[in-house]
Amino acid sequence: MASTKAQSTKAAGKRAANGTQPEPEAAIPMGKLLASTEKKTRDSAIKSLSLFLAKSGEEPIPPLEMAKLWKGIFYCFWMSDKPLVQQALAQELSDLLLSIPGSSKVPAAVEGVHSEDAEGMSARAKGGLALLEGFWTAMGREWSGLDKWRIDKFYLLLRRFVNAAFRLLASEDWNEAAVARFAALTVKTGGPLCANDVQVPAGLTYHMTDVYLDELEKALVWAESQADSSSTSSEAARAPILNLLKPMLDTASTCHSSTVFDKVQSNVLEPLWEDCLAADAQSAERAAKRRRKNGRMVQPTEAEAEQDEGDVVYPAILRSSGMTPLKLRQSIFKDLFESASREEAVPSRRRKIYALWQQEKERRENAGEDDEEEED
Repeated sequence: MASTKAQSTKAAGKRAANGTQPEPEAAIPMGKLLASTEKKTRDSAIKSLSLFLAKSGEEPIPPLEMAKLWKGIFYCFWMSDKPLVQQALAQELSDLLLSIPGSSKVPAAVEGVHSEDAEGMSARAKGGLALLEGFWTAMGREWSGLDKWRIDKFYLLLRRFVNAAFRLLASEDWNEAAVARFAALTVKTGGPLCANDVQVPAGLTYHMTDVYLDELEKALVWAESQADSSSTSSEAARAPILNLLKPMLDTASTCHSSTVFDKVQSNVLEPLWEDCLAADAQSAERAAKRRRKNGRMVQPTEAEAEQDEGDVVYPAILRSSGMTPLKLRQSIFKDLFESASREEAVPSRRRKIYALWQQEKERRENAGEDDEEEED
């Protein structure tokens, strides 16, 4: 022991003589280190946190400790002042959600034992979503203090965290309990989509609607690439698109703000609805272009299929749903209608949603579309 301590002291002395920083320890850093004016100190603090999560992240962080941690992280990002540094730091911070170790599989229940797995998700998912909850709380608390010179970089940070959250869920094979927990976090009091909470800045909610589909699309493409490179799985798990859209649908039906409703409609619902029609039209066009060769039907090549996807903005979302485009469109309208039918729905939003439902019903009748059968 004495020899080891002497070697450690000697190594530390060499680092000091060479002017190098000591290796970060795996620990939750103090807020003052995260918010230091020295970039090296901030970088070392983030590294310590990353090492801690990789080593001990399965253990829950107490609420007070979590609040202090995120306040420090908020000001750590506040202090970053160069675009490339900001981009790298935003990615590093958001990747903390995926840094907790452990299998993504929920172990089989053991008789008489009630552990975290009783909630139906892995320790990694629980830990990552707990960090996400801390992030949303910090953003809601600190957002109003952002000035015009810093708001854009925090928009970037929010975008990165939304993407990381979707990647976490994808890495968990879209575990039902984890997806439900994610959805609950976004609409709970203090969450970014709790539009009726006066403590949640409107800008936070608006930007959430701006980036939601973009980051889900990127995460789905990422999941497909992970599946392609995996030796144990041939394809990415089907994503529960309707469950992932539920927070947006519930926000649309319960928000008092007409601006929030309009943003959900224009940034989330309409782009997907339009994609569904575009994809269906392309599918019909491909069918018309098929030709017989040597007595058999010839399918379009992969290159032709990719070219056909050009007019569809979110092809991965449509692919991952496991539904035909028209079935997905119909299902989104159905879930939106059901959300508006709830007792909690705001009457003025309910009327708007019912009007949208009626317009869609008329469109389908004019197009001669039949109700598609429910899928298993």
